[in-house]
Amino acid sequence: MPTKTILAAATALSLGQATPQPLPSVSATTTYHRAEIDGVGVFYREAGPRDAPAVLLLHGYPSSSRQWDPLLPLLADRYHLIAPDYPGFGQSDAPSPEQYTYTFDNLAKSPSEKSG
Repeated sequence: MPTKTILAAATALSLGQATPQPLPSVSATTTYHRAEIDGVGVFYREAGPRDAPAVLLLHGYPSSSRQWDPLLPLLADRYHLIAPDYPGFGQSDAPSPEQYTYTFDNLAKSPSEKSG
């Protein structure tokens, strides 16, 4: 849906001039994967065509990629979406602190190595 159409629909809804219409869902396009990065299993959700512009959806702290479940179907028709779980969160491995240094620098490095 083009931006002007979205804005027009939002304006009409706010003024009570339109009936809300459900957005099409493409949740069936979301797939679930694991990748090994520096010996740590990282879980990630992926949706959308691989040849579309890529968007890396990073979750909050503490949380998981599950927070993006409602958004993935809404953007998957236009973007290639990747939503990883940081090590120690969600469905990714949680190595002991002796095996993995839990710092913001290390957490930020982990998902980007898969996408790079």
